[in-house]
Amino acid sequence: MTTISSRNRSRMPVRLCVQCRTRAPRNELLRLHADAQNGNSFDLTLRGEGRGFYVHVEPACLKGLSRRRYASPPLTTANVLAQIQQQLDQDKITAQKFKWMDDGGGIQNHNRVTRRIQRFRGWLANFDRSRKPDTPNDSDHESVNPDLNEASNARQ
Repeated sequence: MTTISSRNRSRMPVRLCVQCRTRAPRNELLRLHADAQNGNSFDLTLRGEGRGFYVHVEPACLKGLSRRRYASPPLTTANVLAQIQQQLDQDKITAQKFKWMDDGGGIQNHNRVTRRIQRFRGWLANFDRSRKPDTPNDSDHESVNPDLNEASNARQ
């Protein structure tokens, strides 16, 4: 997630996540918009036409959204992540073509495309972190290392 100074945060548009009903800056939410031809579709550029709604890019919000009337056709987490990754790849190609980003992925020029790249990277990283199981507590689970198991049994 990108950090935003308090001065700039006050100018940033705030939107409501339709799933969890919390307010967040617009660039932290995924926008979907009503499309007459395809039903609801993703608007990863935040510039699409039509009536739009916003949702957090988190497993709980995406999972809940797929069960609600907003999802037509039904959204799956895998579909959302695949479309984010596809747009990220397209933006990386554009940024490298115009020398806004070096081959190592470092940003050279800050503009709409490179900010979107940073936002998508943050979403994917946060999503991966939230899906990984917590590390087990040593008191609840046996350690993988048998020497540690014997040492903890000897203490008891």
